[in-house]
Amino acid sequence: MTKKAAVFTQTLSKEELMNAILIFIAAIAAFTLLKSFIVNDLNAVKARKLYQEGAVVIDVRAAREYTKAHLNTAINLPLNEIENSIISAVPEKNRHILLHCRSGSRSMMGKRILRKMGYENTYNLGGFKRAKRFVNNA
Repeated sequence: MTKKAAVFTQTLSKEELMNAILIFIAAIAAFTLLKSFIVNDLNAVKARKLYQEGAVVIDVRAAREYTKAHLNTAINLPLNEIENSIISAVPEKNRHILLHCRSGSRSMMGKRILRKMGYENTYNLGGFKRAKRFVNNA
């Protein structure tokens, strides 16, 4: 144990240390749950339905990430290019769009950009693994 760690543990009682660990674990769990509610704004049933009805699937990851692995039906429009390339890829602003990336964060940003541009039917599928489940099980 380092000197700083030893000093820290000596200043806390065993009960206080356990409480601090429990609070830390609860905070991580709360963050994970909150992120899944905020980032993934689409439930599985609705996502599959939209996909089966012809929604456009857009992968907002960088081209090098897309090249390594991607969904067969996905169009690659990297987040930093989406504003300039969406109009040629999806000219109909009322079309349903399902975005995904690696974890769901970039696709959430992409969703905000597209909604500001008038693409109101834009949804965040979340991460690549989650999006792959929807596409493969549709």
